[in-house]
Amino acid sequence: MPIKVRAAYLAGAGRSAGQICAELGVSEQHKLRAMLRTIGVSLRSECSLAVPLPREVIATLGTEADRAGMPPEEFAARILALMVIEEPTMLRNLLDA
Repeated sequence: MPIKVRAAYLAGAGRSAGQICAELGVSEQHKLRAMLRTIGVSLRSECSLAVPLPREVIATLGTEADRAGMPPEEFAARILALMVIEEPTMLRNLLDA
């Protein structure tokens, strides 16, 4: 069975990136996440907010999250928390621009 199909199945079964990597012999979790994103599968925890974004934004977010060594959802959540809670002036400035 191709590795992408097996990884997608395991992700759908609720396995974590670490568990999938261990089972498939993949050495880096960010590569697994990137591979799964190419087929439209993301490793998510429960999400209380779904935000539709253009593909280019999602791709850039994924790339930056991989560089930071974290899942894109966690990366996006940190950005939002920073703007809304820690630096609300930044958010107001962006909205007023």
